Amino acid sequence: AERIIESPSLNEAGSSQYTVQEPNLPKEILEDLRSEIFGRILEKGKEKAIELAVKKYERRIPKDTLIYVINRDIFGLGELQPLLLDPSIEDVVYPLTGDDVVYVNIGGNWMRTNLRIGSEKSKKIAFRLAELMGRQLSYGHPRAEGMVEIDGIKARAHVFLTEDGAVISIRKYVKDMGLLDLVKSGTLTADLAAYLEMAVLHGLSGLIIGETGTGKTTLLKALLERIPENKRVVVVEDSEEIWLKGRRNFTRLVGSDQHTLVDIMKDVLRMRPDYVVLGEARGEETRLLAQYIRFGGSGMTTFHASSIRSALRRLTSYPIELNKEVIEDFSMFILIKRTLEGKRQVIEVAEPNENGVESTYLNGWICRGQLVRKIAEREARDEKDVEKELSERKERILEEIYHEKS
Repeated sequence: AERIIESPSLNEAGSSQYTVQEPNLPKEILEDLRSEIFGRILEKGKEKAIELAVKKYERRIPKDTLIYVINRDIFGLGELQPLLLDPSIEDVVYPLTGDDVVYVNIGGNWMRTNLRIGSEKSKKIAFRLAELMGRQLSYGHPRAEGMVEIDGIKARAHVFLTEDGAVISIRKYVKDMGLLDLVKSGTLTADLAAYLEMAVLHGLSGLIIGETGTGKTTLLKALLERIPENKRVVVVEDSEEIWLKGRRNFTRLVGSDQHTLVDIMKDVLRMRPDYVVLGEARGEETRLLAQYIRFGGSGMTTFHASSIRSALRRLTSYPIELNKEVIEDFSMFILIKRTLEGKRQVIEVAEPNENGVESTYLNGWICRGQLVRKIAEREARDEKDVEKELSERKERILEEIYHEKS
C-alpha cells in the first residue's frame, strides 16, 4: 500500500508538521467489504473472511492496499493507525480542540499533523479503543484507560467521551531495551551500567526518578532483566507496563477498583519475594515498599520528579510521608532526563547519607560511593573482592558490546 510520511516537514505557516498520505477506498467499497467480512467471520474466521472479501475487488485495487485499509479502517484505529506504526512517534493525542487536529510527540517535541478527525469519528475511535482495552465506555461511564495492541505495537490509551466528541491520548510503549542497548544508545555509560547492575544483583534497593517520557520504566525493566532466574520478582503496578521477556519466576499484580495497590502490596509482603517492584511510587503503597526494604527486603520503583532533591522533598510530604531514616534505606536514587536533542540519559545517581544525599555519578563522572562497602557488609566479603567484581562487570559489558558490533 502506498504510504507517504514526511516526518517532520514545514507547513504553510512555517511550523513543524507531521504529514501522512494514506491510501483510501471509496466509502461504498469499504462498507461492502465490511458487510462481506462480518457476514462470514463467524463461520470462516477473520483471516479467511478477509481473503474472500478481497477477491471481489482485487482486480480493480491492489490486494495489499485492500488488506491494509481493511485492517486499518475496519479492525484498527482508522486515521490514527499509521501514527502508531511509526517507530519515531511516542504519543498520539486528539485534544478535541476547535480545529480537530491530531498531535504527535517525537523525541519529546509535540507537533501538529495534517490529520483532522471530527466529533463523530473521534467517538468511533474512542469506542474502538475501549473495545480493544476490554473496558466499558458510555456517556454514563465516559472514561476508559488500558493497554491496547495494534499490529504488535503495545500502547497505553486514555479516552474521555463527551457529547462534542472524545479526547484521545495514546502513549506507545518503548521497544524493550536491555542494559547493553542503553549503553549503546548513550543512556548509560559502561561504568554506570556496571554500577547499577551490581547494585541490583546484590539486592540493593533504588528509586528511578524522572519526568514523563524520560525512560524510567525502560531503565527499570533493563535492570530487572539482569536479576538471576533463581530469584523471585514480584511486580505491582496500576497498568500492565513491565514485561520481563522469557522470565518464568516472575509475578505481575495489577491494581483495580476492587483491589487497590495498597491491598496488593500488603499481600505481596507475605509472598516471600526476593525483589518487590512498584511500577510507580505515588501514595501509601510506597510506604509499604519502604517498610519491606527497611526490614531487609530488596525493592525498586519509579517516581515522577524533575530532580533528586525534588523527589526527596515530595517523598517526605503528603501523601507518602516517609521519614528520613526510612529514605536512607534506599541505596540509590537514579535521575534520568531527556536532553535537548531528545536523547534519554541518566545524568545523576546519588546515595543517602546523614546529611541528605551525595552524588556518586554526575554528568559522566562516577565514584564508587557506598556501593562497595554496602555489598561487602551485606555479604561479609572483603571490599577489594567487591571492587574486583565491579571492574570485571564493566569489562564484560564492554566485551559484550564489542562482540555485538563485530
